[in-house]
Amino acid sequence: MNRILPILLIALLLPLSAWAQSVGFVQLTSGRLKVFSDQGFKILDQPNQTLQVSADDQIQTAQDSRATLYLTQYGNAVQLYSLSIMRVQKADPGQTLLQVPAGKAYFKVDPLKNRAPFRVRTTNAMVGVKGTEFVVETDSRRTNLLTLKGKVTFEALNRAAQAISVSADFASQVMETALPLTPVAVPPDQIDSILKADTNAGWDVPGLSSGEPAPGAKKNGFQAEKARAQVDDPLAEVSSESTGSSYSSGPQASPVITWTITVE
Repeated sequence: MNRILPILLIALLLPLSAWAQSVGFVQLTSGRLKVFSDQGFKILDQPNQTLQVSADDQIQTAQDSRATLYLTQYGNAVQLYSLSIMRVQKADPGQTLLQVPAGKAYFKVDPLKNRAPFRVRTTNAMVGVKGTEFVVETDSRRTNLLTLKGKVTFEALNRAAQAISVSADFASQVMETALPLTPVAVPPDQIDSILKADTNAGWDVPGLSSGEPAPGAKKNGFQAEKARAQVDDPLAEVSSESTGSSYSSGPQASPVITWTITVE
């Protein structure tokens, strides 16, 4: 009994992060990245280096960098481009929720393995999928979406839950508080350019930025998503000399304009 008490005392004094279970791992392809946790941060600067990632960890890539996050729950993969920030808010059998406040990411969600909601939140978008491939690029004013496989519903929640469908090889955009633009077909060479180009490059899709709001926008019952989107973003301000970028959130942050994407 005397031996058990010290062990229990140590266990109680350990931070919660010490018991955090890994939700996957990140592998550096090129360049440099930081992984932030409540214990500080770690740097990866050699190709093929890996690091276990837990819920609430945040990944931040530097200039001219690429990395891939592998989630062990369902075998999903997310490729991060340069100057991107991603936080793994939740990854368990109930749901997967990733936050991308800035940058570009290519998602591959396995439709056969995913039975729980898989969502991606940016500063101005929410993406909900069951199984598809798509690319999202975001900054403080816009969200670009390119669907590669499957069919995706793109919804501006701040505009009475109006939604459009974006099929494979089509792209759409939401600028600030506007409705999603009418999806435009993206030719194969342009898709290849988007996939190869770094953040903030390769999105010169003819007719995309100059398009009109989609006339087929319809009411959709996603008020629950809208309510969840108004919850304070738990991401704290982070900055990195290697990326020169930062992200602020929480009670002092500006109101978040939110869109949602759902696979049909």
